[in-house]
This record gives sequence, structure tokens and C-alpha cells, in this order.
Amino acid sequence: MSWLPRGRRASLGAIDRTAGRAASHRSLGTRRPSSASARRSPPWRASRSPTRRGVRAVPSSRRQGSGRTRPCLPTASRHAGDVCRYRTTGADDVAVRTISTGHTFLESPRWHDGDLYVSDFFVNQVLRFPGGEGEPEVVATVPGMPSGLGFLPDGELLIVSMGRQTVYRNTPSGLVPYADLRGRVRGNLNDMLVDDEGRCYIGGVGHSNGDESDFDGTSLLVVQPDGEVHEAVGDLNFPNGVVKPDAASLLVAETYAGTVRELRLDDRGVPISSSVWAHWGAEIDYFDIERAHAVLDVEPDGLSLGRDGTLWVSDANGHGIARVREGGAVEEFVDTGDLSVFAAHAVGQRLYLCCSPRNRTVDWSTLRSSELRVADIS
Repeated sequence: MSWLPRGRRASLGAIDRTAGRAASHRSLGTRRPSSASARRSPPWRASRSPTRRGVRAVPSSRRQGSGRTRPCLPTASRHAGDVCRYRTTGADDVAVRTISTGHTFLESPRWHDGDLYVSDFFVNQVLRFPGGEGEPEVVATVPGMPSGLGFLPDGELLIVSMGRQTVYRNTPSGLVPYADLRGRVRGNLNDMLVDDEGRCYIGGVGHSNGDESDFDGTSLLVVQPDGEVHEAVGDLNFPNGVVKPDAASLLVAETYAGTVRELRLDDRGVPISSSVWAHWGAEIDYFDIERAHAVLDVEPDGLSLGRDGTLWVSDANGHGIARVREGGAVEEFVDTGDLSVFAAHAVGQRLYLCCSPRNRTVDWSTLRSSELRVADIS
């Protein structure tokens, strides 16, 4: 199916029917989970013995105040420079090191020319960590709060302003509008992927100004290198991390559906069909954030490509990140103790982690409790 004209959007149900199948995990209407499905075992454990660092039969315990179970692992030390080791049953130690502390909310880590770039939401800054290890430098101050980052083929940095619904170019003379997307998505903009051809994939959060009472489906936008904008997919449930495994597909995290969705692309990079790549936990009322927190085993947020067709999936309401295969089977788990992972980026044998307190536990804008950590995934 080709992309729909501006002013219209393709619902996931329509896209799935175009692919010759209905949505594999839910309809666009409301469905209450059965009591059996709501009590599924926790997903962050491997189904078979790992060949290297990973998880095998991880013991689990109930978190206080939650009806779901999570791997029971030691909490991390939170001092910059410390190396924390977590031992799981049948697995080697996994080293997690803290690089930088005292941030408001780190997101969208990107590697470029030997440096790591991240957004720090509530101080409106984009930071660069030289070599991925050095002291952070402010490279841009962004009105409306920065989120997604990416680099054009010529090396120019693109930055999403969430509140302004605009993508900016970071030039030597300052920020210059690159794509004005006001009114094209519901609520603020969110994460962004810029592919090797300079094509941008950008999602929205589905509600405005932090008011979750008006939460609803939102779109994934495609901004072509020539500036043309396609509102390619609608009714996504909080689209978050986006990765591109190959020229013909995207993987998108739908955080409050507990789902990673695969989108098949046409030769212009525009989604034409959809299927569920992985799903964790009970089916939920489609746009119901409170219910998502209650019944989902995992709230997938940031994504990063792993080796051999796997995917690193962070859990915005958990305490770590897992490398999973299609279908959701866990190959490897990295525990981050008392902080959740909201975004990640794999660079060689290092996995950079943007860590903050769990969803719904704090007001991030008032704290300096977000950290940049790195895990050894060699």
C-alpha cells in the first residue's frame, strides 16, 4: 500500500489487512486482558542456556506494589566511575560502569565521529561525551526540550524539539529549522532515527504538556531528504525507539502496548505493512497508560540493534535492558539496579545506557538523578 495523502493516516488495522493479516496482538478497540494472560511469567529470562554473558533461569521476586515479577538481582552502586557486577544463575559477570551523573533525563544516545551525543530533556541541552568517556560538553541549547537526535550524511546534527514540533539543524551559527511538523502528530514529538540516506523517522507522544488524560494514538512521520513529509502510520501507542535493521524494514517500540512492531518499507523508505515483532505481557486497553503500568511485563522504550538479528530493548518501568530475538525470547540481560534504562546505543563491544528512575516514581524535571552508564557486551 502506498502512503496515504496528507491529512489522512493509515491505521495499524488497515496496514495489517494490507499485509494480508489482522493485527497479531490486539485490535484498535479496547480489550480487557484475561486473568490468565495478565499473570504471565516475567519475560526477562532466557529460555535456554546462554553461549556467553546472559541470563539463564534468573530467580525472580515480586516488586512491592506491582502485580508482576521481575528478575531478582542486586542493585547497583551509583557513583561515577564505579564498576558494578551482576551475577545471574549460570551466567558470567556483566560489568556496568557509570560515566556521568547529575543529569535531569538523558535520551537518544547517538555515536558520531568517535563521540557520543545525548539529549538532556529538562535543561534543554544536547551533550557530547568525547570518546564516549570524557566530560560532557554542551553542543546545543534547544527550545521546547530536545529529544531525538541523528546525523545527516554530511555529518550535520539534527535535533528534535518536542514542544516546538520542529526538527532543527545544528549549524555553526546556531539552530536552523529543518522540518516544521507542527500539527502533524498528536502531542509533542518524540524520538527520531536518521538513516544512511538522510531520511528521518519521527514519532509523537500522543498527549500534550504531560496531560495523560487525553492520551491517544499518534503517528510515525517520514521526512524525506527533499523535505517531503509522509504521515505514514497512525494510531501507534506511544512510538518510541526506532531502528532500521535493513533497507526494507523498521522496528518501532510501542511503549504502552508492550510491543515492538515491524514496519515493512517501500523503495522510498515509507511503511507499507505492519506486524508484531515481539510483545510482552497482557493485552491492554489500547490507549490507557495507567493500565499499561499495571499489566505489562515490559514497557519497551529505546532500541539498539544487536548481533545476529537480535535487538536490545530497554524497559522504561524495569531495571535493565535485554537482548532479544524476534518473538521476545531473551538472549542476554544487563541489570541496572535501582534505575531504569530509557535509551541505549551499541558501539562495538560497548552498550551505552541512558538511565533514570522508573516510570511514575519521581518528577524527573525536579531531580538530577539521570545517569549515563556503559555495559561491556564483549
